[in-house]
Amino acid sequence: MELTKAEERELRRLANATRHPVQVVNGGSPPTFKGEASYYTFRGGNTVVLYPGSARRHGYKLDYHSSTHRVEVGEEWVRQWRERRAWARSNRKRAQAFRELGGQL
Repeated sequence: MELTKAEERELRRLANATRHPVQVVNGGSPPTFKGEASYYTFRGGNTVVLYPGSARRHGYKLDYHSSTHRVEVGEEWVRQWRERRAWARSNRKRAQAFRELGGQL
């Protein structure tokens, strides 16, 4: 499923994540922020380095592990979200009344 740039931006906003790729997965899960931040480890080991600049100045070789942050959203959820947005665009006054009565779009 292809997403437009505007849709990606809105999904990132819904997941409280900026500048991260949006990944559409199977299922109906809402947009969620997942993954790990980038980090350094000592070469040949699993010890995470908290201050890589200091370790490099002292001659240690480090390995960089890139970030896996992403926004995951279910394909079915996106389909339903698009339908709700289209309905809201075509029925703005009804949508406003619906929201005022406590409904969600």
